[in-house]
Amino acid sequence: MEKTLTKAIKTICCSLTGVLTISGTPQQLYAENVSLPYWKDIQTVSVNREAPRSAFMTYADKTQALTGKYENSPYYELLNGTWKFYYTDSYLNLPADITSPEVSTEGWHDIKVPGNWEVQGFGTAIYTNHGYEFQPRNPQPPLLPEKNPVGVYRRDITVPSEWKGRDIYLHIAGAKSGCYVYLNGKEVGYNEDSKNPAEYLINDYLKEGNNVLTFKNLPLEHGFLSGMSGFLAYQRYRT
Repeated sequence: MEKTLTKAIKTICCSLTGVLTISGTPQQLYAENVSLPYWKDIQTVSVNREAPRSAFMTYADKTQALTGKYENSPYYELLNGTWKFYYTDSYLNLPADITSPEVSTEGWHDIKVPGNWEVQGFGTAIYTNHGYEFQPRNPQPPLLPEKNPVGVYRRDITVPSEWKGRDIYLHIAGAKSGCYVYLNGKEVGYNEDSKNPAEYLINDYLKEGNNVLTFKNLPLEHGFLSGMSGFLAYQRYRT
């Protein structure tokens, strides 16, 4: 048991709960029609996401583990806080190179993570207690409206040098609804299970020194057609 703990996987986390994975088998569900973006393809619910698992953290020693606090582990780094944010009312207006690390964030806004972007000055909050939040009188699933807003989140991260040689996982505790993940301009993966955590093994995308982490969120995707009761705010509400 002690030998296993000494090989504990170090992780990066952008989660309030700090739930991090040590699983090693990616769960990939790819679309048959590769010409469609993931968020429009009913066959795609995740790309390169790790398989779901139970919640736990690894620690360097018994004393740390007995605290039960993830932040006491040297294998954990919380990424909540202020991010740079770019918003557009339609994905059609999104610059093609928006996820490139070479793109300047001058002119972007600051946004708090976790948080709903509607209550921070972007987009329109929607309330519904039945049916659909768009085209309520004549929905055409799985078709989605062209005016689908997009929020792009970006921040820099640096991996501790002591983590070298260890598997590093990114954990997103909740991002609604379709969320693309990029590191240094390269696509890491995609996920639509907005109420569930999504985790990615990111070693192959990291470099020494500064790394640029980017999320591209689309609030409406094909899996969102069933409708939900309550307050529907397009958000990165738990990260």
